[in-house]
Amino acid sequence: MLAPMAYYRAAFMWQVQLAAVVILFPICLVIAAFSGCDLRRRGDKHACRDGAADKCMAVGTFYEARTDGLIATMLSNAVTAEDYYDSACKLGKVDGCARVGHMIVVGAYDSIADPHVTRRQGLKALAKACDGGVSSACSELADASEPADAVPVLSKACNRGDKDACGKLITALTATDPTRAADLETKLCDAGDNDRCRELGRDLLAGSADAERGITLLMKACDRGAWGGCRDLGEAYSDGTLPADPAKAGELFAKACEHDDPDACFDAGKALVETDPAKSLQLFTSNCDKGDIRGCDALGDMTRVGTAATPKDRDRALAIYDRACRRGDDFDCFKRDCMNADQDKCYRVYRDQKRRVYRLGGRFDMR
Repeated sequence: MLAPMAYYRAAFMWQVQLAAVVILFPICLVIAAFSGCDLRRRGDKHACRDGAADKCMAVGTFYEARTDGLIATMLSNAVTAEDYYDSACKLGKVDGCARVGHMIVVGAYDSIADPHVTRRQGLKALAKACDGGVSSACSELADASEPADAVPVLSKACNRGDKDACGKLITALTATDPTRAADLETKLCDAGDNDRCRELGRDLLAGSADAERGITLLMKACDRGAWGGCRDLGEAYSDGTLPADPAKAGELFAKACEHDDPDACFDAGKALVETDPAKSLQLFTSNCDKGDIRGCDALGDMTRVGTAATPKDRDRALAIYDRACRRGDDFDCFKRDCMNADQDKCYRVYRDQKRRVYRLGGRFDMR
């Protein structure tokens, strides 16, 4: 017979071995099951080795989709995907270059403990994909490069019509070559990019470098149906950026408002509060009815303070603020409660109204 200590030791070891089998056996089964995937891709792998780039891509895509989790890490799926994408790249498939470059340079593939492709090679792969017309590769390569190195990369993509790349190129050039940046924006604007017309126009007005050119660019965008350009120019005529011209500002705001630009509708109403309060009331009421809380807030202010078109009416103002409050505008909740003598809410109104861009201001601010 075994001695008691030897017996307990043997029993303990048997329990450990049994536990190991119970825990590891299912894991082995799962690994074996996943490993069976290799069998289902055997034909594609052989075709890839024989030079079929599309098959290399198919295998890479298959394994990249299975890179999450412990089992994927144990099976080195990320490394396998990377290897097959790299093979596709070497066979001239630029999409493969883009994917392997992304995995190494951009992707968060923590399971690639020992990648077979270095970061330097990943950058080269992205460059090859960019040269081959893959816009996303140009963008990723530019993001991973120093600003000076990013410019030629972004230029390639921009010249192919990639608007995002053009935007990034302008940003990169602004710090190093502002003249070239402005020339590019002008070129894009002339080609029909209204966003560039507006951006360059606003910059020119803000810097007072060439106000007439800025006006021309914003009007070009406005006339081509970019109603935000009308609003931009109207704001310049009313906020002091350009010599004040209420008539021009009103025309521009009205033009944009007619095409459902809610910001312009607010500005149009604000511009008419003193000169044509009835029209202002109509605009704010329409905005409020359409769900624009800013219109409700302005309507409440006009009713609380009183104008030629809106006699001072405390109860109606409270009802309007309450309506806006119920739609989710805390600021109008504060106004409602302040009118009911809640001093804490009054403090919040005094503080927050200074930060609001879209407000009537002046005598309509709460004090």
